[in-house]
Amino acid sequence: MINILSINIVQFAAIQFNFVDTLNSTARQASAERAWSAIARWLF
Repeated sequence: MINILSINIVQFAAIQFNFVDTLNSTARQASAERAWSAIARWLF
């Protein structure tokens, strides 16, 4: 599931963390999905 929040997380991570620049788009999206899943479990 791709949503606006996960895209924003990817953009934020690319700005904040240098190692994210070396990841390809698939790895970035997978990382964002895992982050959103963790946030969703914590919130709901």
